[in-house]
Amino acid sequence: MFRDELYKPDTIEDFHDESEQNADDLPRLFERPPTSSHADVPVHHPYLTMPDAEHVSASDLAMTRLVVGIFAFETTRTIRDRVHKLRGG
Repeated sequence: MFRDELYKPDTIEDFHDESEQNADDLPRLFERPPTSSHADVPVHHPYLTMPDAEHVSASDLAMTRLVVGIFAFETTRTIRDRVHKLRGG
């Protein structure tokens, strides 16, 4: 029933007319807007400012100490193992 109504000749022509109109509208979506509608307003100072310098927090210091400690431990262990192998152990 719906299919019979859809495939009537006048319905198909209406559909084709609508699709042609929509196809003509599609390229206009990608056109650049006119620049004459934008007004330039001079300013005396920039609106963007530099952010304040971040301060080091206690958690940053703790994490740095942890990373340096692990790095020092692993470096010491690697050197000790190589020396042990060189001495014949």
